[in-house]
Amino acid sequence: MNSKPDANTGALARTNQEIRQQLESAEALHRRRDSVERPLRYLDRVITDLERLHLRGLTVVPDRFVPTLNGVKPLLPSGVVAPERWRRRIAATIDRCFELQEQLLRVRRSSGLGVAA
Repeated sequence: MNSKPDANTGALARTNQEIRQQLESAEALHRRRDSVERPLRYLDRVITDLERLHLRGLTVVPDRFVPTLNGVKPLLPSGVVAPERWRRRIAATIDRCFELQEQLLRVRRSSGLGVAA
């Protein structure tokens, strides 16, 4: 029996390692991108819901909506901080949501993540 390593086996192992590294790198990029895109999408939904409330004639954020506002907090990447307490008026709360989105867009630009596909 021949115990001499086959040259093709070494090349195949290197190729597999390169593929694994590329997959890990792509997955890491996806996680970093998602850490910004998820809260952006969440805030889009929150803003839409607040606008609907405003169109129904409400001017003050209902207490039942506060947990939805606080739902963005665990989604935010480091460096982006939601307010401890949200403003009571819907228009002011929408403005604060836009400010959070601006912070997220700055994080996205500064980290070179670009727009998720």
